[in-house]
Amino acid sequence: RHRFGQPVVHDTLIFGKGIGPSDLLTDQLSPDDKWLLVPVLHGASGSTKLYLKQLHSHSPFVPVVTGKNATFNGAISDHTLYIQTNWKAGRGQIFSASLTHPQEAHWKLLIPQLPHSTIQGLGLTSNRIVLNVIHNAHSELRTYTLLGKPSSTIPLPGAGSVATVSAEPSSSTICFSYTSFRQPTGFFAWSPSRLAAIDVPSIPTTLRDIVVTQVWYPSTGDVSVPMW
Repeated sequence: RHRFGQPVVHDTLIFGKGIGPSDLLTDQLSPDDKWLLVPVLHGASGSTKLYLKQLHSHSPFVPVVTGKNATFNGAISDHTLYIQTNWKAGRGQIFSASLTHPQEAHWKLLIPQLPHSTIQGLGLTSNRIVLNVIHNAHSELRTYTLLGKPSSTIPLPGAGSVATVSAEPSSSTICFSYTSFRQPTGFFAWSPSRLAAIDVPSIPTTLRDIVVTQVWYPSTGDVSVPMW
């Protein structure tokens, strides 16, 4: 913790003592500045631990998730912690928990594992859960109510890839990146009323005549494999 205008020598360590060199730390502050969520990723693609602290109190960090061989990601809105994980669900699922009782015993399953899609990321707006999913080898942005009921799908410029989704619980707007085999990476903003381009480069001249088509190849075990 560093206070602006104060000497650096007065900075205090909030979290990280005893964390190993292979552990990667990120942090997320709740919109009201009262809660700090710290995911600890063991290696670039290893398991994740989650720790939660009420900042304006002397209470210690509360372990939300430890000792599970799975990835976890969290987002905070109002008094609720939303947890994205592939624990016991290879394609991902979403839980919710109270900030005052965030342990597994108090989790509520909001969005179960999707039958034909894999959850890649989670974003929270003021009134929606936004899931970035892979479906049929391309990205989709699906919205749900904060209670986990399906709402709508956010239109994308085409069948491509969404790498990042940025959302704030204080706003109804989300921003996301989009790219495809023809379209260089660009950035868009979506609100319930419209989809707007923020910074989208033009398609290079050498790619304008290219047609991108998805086909399906029959593989072993009656499995259809998507190809572009």
